[in-house]
This record gives sequence, structure tokens and C-alpha cells, in this order.
Amino acid sequence: MKETKAKHTIRLAEHCAGIRAERLGGDVIEHVKYLLLDFLGLAAKGLAMQSTQQVHGMIRQIGGSGDGTVIGTDLKPLPQYAALANASSSHSMSLDDIYTPASIHPGSAILAAALAAGEWKGATGMKIIEAAVAGYETTLRIADAVDSKGHYAMGYHPTATCGTFGATAAAAKLLDLNAEQIANAFGVAGSMAAGLMAFMQDGSWTKRIHPGLSAQRGLQAAVLAAQGFKGPNEILEGKWGFLSATSSLSDPAKLIEGLGGRPRVMDTGLKLHACCRYNQSAIDAVLELRKKHDVSTDKIEKIAVELFKAAFPLVVDPWEDKMNPETDVQAQFSLPYTVALAVVKGRVSFEEFNPEVLRDPKVREIMKKVEVIHNPDLDPLFPKSWPTKVIISDTDGNVFDTRIDYPKGDIENPLSWEELTHRFKDHTGTVFEETKKDRIVDTVTNLKNLENAGRLTALLGN
Repeated sequence: MKETKAKHTIRLAEHCAGIRAERLGGDVIEHVKYLLLDFLGLAAKGLAMQSTQQVHGMIRQIGGSGDGTVIGTDLKPLPQYAALANASSSHSMSLDDIYTPASIHPGSAILAAALAAGEWKGATGMKIIEAAVAGYETTLRIADAVDSKGHYAMGYHPTATCGTFGATAAAAKLLDLNAEQIANAFGVAGSMAAGLMAFMQDGSWTKRIHPGLSAQRGLQAAVLAAQGFKGPNEILEGKWGFLSATSSLSDPAKLIEGLGGRPRVMDTGLKLHACCRYNQSAIDAVLELRKKHDVSTDKIEKIAVELFKAAFPLVVDPWEDKMNPETDVQAQFSLPYTVALAVVKGRVSFEEFNPEVLRDPKVREIMKKVEVIHNPDLDPLFPKSWPTKVIISDTDGNVFDTRIDYPKGDIENPLSWEELTHRFKDHTGTVFEETKKDRIVDTVTNLKNLENAGRLTALLGN
């Protein structure tokens, strides 16, 4: 009898089941620690967000009593609700890590699920590392296979949808599921993988909770599989599967292409500005010109931004709306607003999206001087790079220009560990005392020697 070729979903599950931290290169382990420390800092910073506080309010009402840690709080809910809270908080400012080819934020859902499941099971740091690697491998492969252009075109948010599978993989590793069980967990997760781009219409908050729901569902899918619950074993590539249901451009071959090679977690970088990824290169370009040439805001005549076509639907069109953002979410997806912030404020952190700054007449004045131009020469470079050229003209006749292909934080232009540590301490602000910040950094630094995840989460509560 001719041997039947294993299904893609099953092969991905088998790969995840076989991941062992001791077989991973030192660079992979270091990158997991890098992403984890950033996740923890963002989850603490996100506590100030009203949307995060409302998630906490919901959990206080229905989250049950458990041992889960909600970062920076005294909440102790069931693990799935701890995962929901931490992932939602980390993503709330749109500063979390980024896989640029698919414009997806994988870490919030994956690391929140791993932390919650790891705490619940008393897992070692090495198990947390395995879970993270499995989660990123799963999310990024599915994001590539579904094709973000086709996925976005149908109204889906890949951070939420693809993130559900990654969170499932991470939780499954910490529950010690075998390949068959992981495949079943993926099958269950396929009916949970949701998240719509409808927030773009009115600037509402659903985007902020998307990774939280993914993390919660990932835990639940893994536990169901551990109980013996059966899920469809072609949930990804099948006729009625995730890829065909959510994109007209999907390519199932990408689910397993190069499987077993360089871990995909290494393809994930950081984001420094609290807005859509499509704006990042333009912001870096403005900040560079501002610093290098001491550009006077009062003398700026025009800011021309040359951009690749794929960015237009999210941050440029319709222009009238992008020129008149009314909420913080709308402003995060406005190229003219974020460019004007970089010019006027010299930074684009989430504090610059409050109502007072949104109405700042100086910011609004500079926005009127922004012109966005499609440069077709940049199109072939995307999505490997996200190039943007900025040209600033002033009333003295000066013309300053620069092009950024890889903004700071990208894997091609990364933060050093020292820069990341500074970012973590800045983000955690008054949430943790300085001595506790140092202990958290030290614990993450020595993650592979951590005997019980509870020793880390004990530092994260309040």
C-alpha cells in the first residue's frame, strides 16, 4: 500500500512536539529572553490604559479564583484569564513585537499563554523557552501561509487569528501534549481563531483585546485536547480549513516549507513607536532629519513622504479621515498624524495619543504640510523591508531627505540588550520598584536556569 503523505497540520504539530530547548542554539534562547522581557515591560505599561482596566473589571466579576498572575496587579484569576489580561495589556498601545512580512504582532498572545500555563504547571524556564519557540513557529508559518494581504482584504486581523494557533502551541508544550494531541488542539483552535478589522471604522478598542482572546482560547484549546477532545486534523490546509476560509491568496505549502530549519522566532523584531507598523520608517526618518539638521518646526514648508503601495489602505486612505483622527486608535493608523508628532514632539509614544495632543494646533498645522506619494520603486522591496523616504523642505530653501528601510527595532536594526533593559525599566515606570525591576531583568536573563515559572511570576504581581 502506498504511504499517505502526512497532512500539513499534523506535520506542524509533530514539529512542535519535538522542540527541545537543549537542542536550540544560544542565539535562539537569547532572542526568546529578549522578546519576553519586552513583553513584560509592555504588559506593565499597559496597565494605565482604560481598556486594560476594563478587562480587569470583567475578570474581577467572572474570572474565578485561581493562581494566575496579572502583571502589576493583585488579581489572581484562573490561568486563562491571567493570559487574557496580560496579552491585552501588552498589545494595548500597539508597541509589541512585530513580524514585518505579515504585519503581525505574535508575542503578546504567545508569551501570555506561555507565562500563564507555565505558572499553572510550575514549568522550568527551559519549558517556557520551548513553548515560545513552538508558538512563534506556528503563528509565523500560518501568517505566511494565509497571506496577510488576502487575510486583511477579507477583514481579518492576523494578530488575533494566527495568534490563536501560536498561543495553542505554546500552551500545548507546557501541558506536555504529544503530536496527536497538539494536532487536535490546533483543530479546536481553528474554530476559535477570530478577530475583525472593524475597529478601523470608528477607532474602538477591540484590537487591544485580540491577543488576549487568542491567549485565552489557546489555553482552552490545549486543555480540551489534553482531555481527549478531537479536532479536525486538516484544520489549516483542508477544504473547510482556516486558510481557504479566510484568504483568497493562501498557500498551504508555506506551513511546512523549511520546517526544522532556523526557528522562526528569530524573524521577530521590536516596535519602538506606538502606532501602526507602516508608519515606523517614516517616523524614524523624520527623527533622524530633525536631529541631524536641527530642523526648525516653524520653518517647515512641506514634508513629502514617499511610500510603497501596500501601506496606503491602512495609514493613508481615505486621506480626509487620516487628516482628522478623532480617537487614539484612529490616530495610530494615520501617517500624517504620526509624522507630525515626530516633528513637533520628537517622539511617538502612547502619551502622544491622548485627547489634548490630538487637538494640539501645532500638530494639526504640521499635518497640513504632510504629502504622501506612492513611489513604485519601493513596491518590490516590500515586505522584506518597509522602505520610506522623507523629504523636508523649509522656508529658507533647504531640502533635507533620508530613506529608512529598517526602522530601529527590526531584526536588521535591533536594540542592544542594554537598550532593551532601559526600555523595560522605562515602561514599568512606577509599577515596580527599582530593585524589583532589577530582579525581573536578572530572572529573565537567567531564564534557562529558572526551576519554576512561579519564581518569575511572584515578582510580577503587586
